Amino acid sequence: MMVVFQVFEYRHDYRDLSAYMRERDDLNAEWGRLLIEQQTFGATAQIGSRAVTQLRMFSPPATQTVVISLPMTSKQDK
Repeated sequence: MMVVFQVFEYRHDYRDLSAYMRERDDLNAEWGRLLIEQQTFGATAQIGSRAVTQLRMFSPPATQTVVISLPMTSKQDK
């Protein structure tokens, strides 16, 4: 009877272990995606910072902004 119980416990524990390993793999994949996302957002901020400090770029005030409207053309005209 003890052998049957041991086999049952082994199978139960192995099932739990497999579930934990799948969860670990899923979490590792998500961690990798989050690291890539963090690097992407960090690079965007760094580009903006360098544009201001090294290239002296800035957004012009509204008084210096000009909006140009282009005439609408259809593809049939070409």
